[in-house]
Amino acid sequence: MVAVAICIPRIGMSELSSYTPSIQASLNNSHCVPAAINTIGSALFHLHEQNDIPMRMKEFLALASSGILRTIHERDNGRQVSDVILRSQTTLYIILEQMVRKSRWLSMDVLEACFPYNLVRTAYQQCYEVDTKT
Repeated sequence: MVAVAICIPRIGMSELSSYTPSIQASLNNSHCVPAAINTIGSALFHLHEQNDIPMRMKEFLALASSGILRTIHERDNGRQVSDVILRSQTTLYIILEQMVRKSRWLSMDVLEACFPYNLVRTAYQQCYEVDTKT
């Protein structure tokens, strides 16, 4: 699961990953990643039979969110951000939020503890603005 958490930022690098609110999906099906993560994570952590699935999912969320924030910081690093990079960032924020929303083990409070929710709100707003223009 650590490898999955570290690889999440790569998903946003594709232009096809951009979230389209009118269809509530993306063209490359990256919107399916949160459901896959929750299913695989729950199954793997259940196999350990230590009854600590919520704690392990929180650790996964913390690792994934810090990886996303670190990648975004390294990409920006004080420069002007292009539209393509901005769209990839919004995709990552939305994937992270959907992962929490679709999880039975995580809550929005947990997300807010390790990731600024205002970035998620702004990401949705930007996606809706782009969607209404097209």
